[in-house]
Amino acid sequence: MDQKLYDEFIERGNTILGKYSQMDPFEDNLFFGDKALSLTGNVSGYGVQNWRRPKNMIDSKSNRITNPKIIVNGFGCNDIGQGSLGDCWFLSALSCVAFTKPDLLKKLFHPKIIDYNEKGLTIMRFFKGGKNKICYIDDRFPCDKNGKSVFCDTGTENSITELWPIMLEKGFSKIHNSYESIEGGRPEQALVDLTNGVSEVIVFDSKEFKKMKNDGSFWQKISKS
Repeated sequence: MDQKLYDEFIERGNTILGKYSQMDPFEDNLFFGDKALSLTGNVSGYGVQNWRRPKNMIDSKSNRITNPKIIVNGFGCNDIGQGSLGDCWFLSALSCVAFTKPDLLKKLFHPKIIDYNEKGLTIMRFFKGGKNKICYIDDRFPCDKNGKSVFCDTGTENSITELWPIMLEKGFSKIHNSYESIEGGRPEQALVDLTNGVSEVIVFDSKEFKKMKNDGSFWQKISKS
């Protein structure tokens, strides 16, 4: 990962932290309510009744969230579960990166706020066109009437609820201006946005793939990726 881009992220993140250091808890009213759900006003299908902070939410098994953390014991693909938003393309890419390159996911979060706190401000980045796409969010999430996330699941293990998937989903929605805007897409697009890498689609029933499989070059290609 380009160190220059990471240094830029740290510097700009520090500026954001300084700007909002007096707001406690932080409220990002630029990305909140119906306007954050949909640019078209079509929000009825999501089932969002309110926005809540983690300690006022219940997890995917309807247990009260009492000990929220951003990351616990690294990143795992089993931490991710889809809700009512059609963003499986993004979540599947997130799962792939969590399984193969978890260190890249950690560098999407500003290191000064990698630990969850009651302030509720999280700074993260994605990539667009080889450049940082930096954003910040609060920790209010769209919930149903009972306080359960209607989008990305929040799972609890050993009384700890891990928030990194739901936070990245919210941040990714924000850089695209709404949750609705990330309905539908392709995993290879999300992989680029998450890693600043280059994606390639391989069609398994194509002649090119069969040739690569037979001569062993496919496995060499995979091992170098």
